[in-house]
Amino acid sequence: MDQTATSVGVHGNVKARQLITSPMIRSIFGTELLGQAHPSLNNIDKLRYHVAKWQSRKTPFGTDVLGVVFDFWRNPDLRDYIRRLEVLADGRIFFVAMSRQQAEDITNLPGFEVDMSFKGTAGDVNEWEIAYFHPTMRLTLTFARIFTNSSTADAYCQIFDAVADTIKEHTGKYPNWRHIHGEGWAYVQADLDVAQAKGLGMHLEKIDSTKNAEEHLQHVLIACITHYGRKLDEKHFPQEVKRLMASIPYLEDSVAIDHAIADLMGRQEKEIHDWLDFYLRPWVLSSLSPVYTKVPHDIFSSLSRTTNASESNHANANRDGKKMNLLETIYT
Repeated sequence: MDQTATSVGVHGNVKARQLITSPMIRSIFGTELLGQAHPSLNNIDKLRYHVAKWQSRKTPFGTDVLGVVFDFWRNPDLRDYIRRLEVLADGRIFFVAMSRQQAEDITNLPGFEVDMSFKGTAGDVNEWEIAYFHPTMRLTLTFARIFTNSSTADAYCQIFDAVADTIKEHTGKYPNWRHIHGEGWAYVQADLDVAQAKGLGMHLEKIDSTKNAEEHLQHVLIACITHYGRKLDEKHFPQEVKRLMASIPYLEDSVAIDHAIADLMGRQEKEIHDWLDFYLRPWVLSSLSPVYTKVPHDIFSSLSRTTNASESNHANANRDGKKMNLLETIYT
């Protein structure tokens, strides 16, 4: 039973009916049906009993947060991978998973993408990834996975702090930022999630207090123009207004972009002015516009300006399953 259950499911995530239909039956027992190995295995209630017994041995504290904590302390390999395991008094949790090799490699990149997946894990814990699309290898590479149940600006700041601390633990030094240290990371690509962006800015302000959080964002943040387009499609603006708004990330002449903004500001509709109130914030506009960004122009212009690398990682992970238990997701 142990061999069969382990072959079919991992980390306690196996059901009795999976045993009955598993293609592993032939290779383990040499029979077509599980009941042919022993008559008692035809009884689904008997199978459920054995599965429950196996699960209680395999994951005695379950497969959610407590199960991860238990596995963290009994499995040295998991401790090498999960470098931060925080369960806070207010109910917030976050785990940072990053190997030594990932920590060494990410510091040599010009920047990275971040994105949150809301599909892979069951419950209120979501997975947040740091990824990079390698243009030569044509591969999306993951450098850190963060599991958290919070999405506030403070939580994101803690996550960026923890990622930097993890890199320091692995490599002996903190990562550099080009606009602060003159070398290192030059950009972060992300959706225009306000809490996420503020958390990044707060983290950078801790490193360099000569700029406030929003000023730091103007130097590093590059918004995903795919998400920008989707958000724009949701609006019920006149088509000529949408065309002007859609042109802003692509205009490379300051006169042209200022003209487009002036045209939009001359409109009377409140919804348009509400849109302008957000997108004309200096840190938001600089994340979208090649005219206003303070990211080095050669880097800004060379990027696709989408978070497709992170999203493709989520798609690949979701092929392994959606709404998996937390322990299983971490091992996937």
